[in-house]
This record gives sequence, structure tokens and C-alpha cells, in this order.
Amino acid sequence: MKKNFLFPPICKRIGWILLIPSLVLYVLTLGDVIDDYLLSFPTLCFSLDKYTTQNSGITWESQGMLMELSLALLMVSLLFISFSREREEDEMITALRFQSFAWAVKINAVLLIVGTWIIFGGLYLYFIIFCLFSIFVLYIGRFEYELYQLKHLSHEE
Repeated sequence: MKKNFLFPPICKRIGWILLIPSLVLYVLTLGDVIDDYLLSFPTLCFSLDKYTTQNSGITWESQGMLMELSLALLMVSLLFISFSREREEDEMITALRFQSFAWAVKINAVLLIVGTWIIFGGLYLYFIIFCLFSIFVLYIGRFEYELYQLKHLSHEE
């Protein structure tokens, strides 16, 4: 019984279409060009403030959710790009997927270890968010490069 956990090929195109606006929106909200409270609504908040007991625990508060929306869209777009089936998916492409994913995990682990040693304070949170997305970017870059090499090599023969 062969199980295929990949999205249909159309999802790759949808992922690329979503990637640019979500990335631009994230950068603009991160740089305070667009106010995060432009989109706000009551949401469940989990917080732990070690200095005061005020607003600690689980509360229901109105929060700016524009950055969270952009991060969610960014993650969905990268998932669609990464895990969409190619039009002609065979064993060679499956092997390329596995090799590219293993390479991306190794590189991301090295980045995470080095970053943990040299990045401190509030900047470390942004670094962790970067690492969350970098594994997908590394995988997509490596897989697309290897796929291009495979197709280019087969056309030369």
C-alpha cells in the first residue's frame, strides 16, 4: 500500500502566489511600517510574566494579529511549495526530496547551534523564527536546484 502525503501539483503555484504578499506583509509589520493592530480581535492569550502577577496565565484579550496572520500565511505558502507533488513524480524525485530534506535539516541544525552560541536577548526570538522558516527555504532551494540539474542532465543525453 503506497501512501502519498504530498499536496496536488496546483498547490505549488498557490504557494508561490501566497509567498510574496505574506513575506512583504511580515517584513512591513516587523519593521513597524504597518501597525500590527490594524487587524485586531479578541483571542486567547497564554502569558507568563515572571516579574509581576499581572496578566499572567490564560486570558482573553484583544491583540494585534496582523503579524501572526502574515506568519501563518508564510508557513502555509512554504508548506505548499515544499510538499506539492511534481507533475511527473517518480522514485528519483522521491529520492531527491529525501536527500534535499536531510541536507536542509543538517544545515538548519548547524545554524541553530551556532546562533544559540552567539545570539542573545530579544534578538534570539527573531532568530528562532528565522530558523523555523529557513529549513523550508533551504529545502526548496536545494530540491529545485537538484531537480533542475536532473532535468538539464536528461535533456543533454
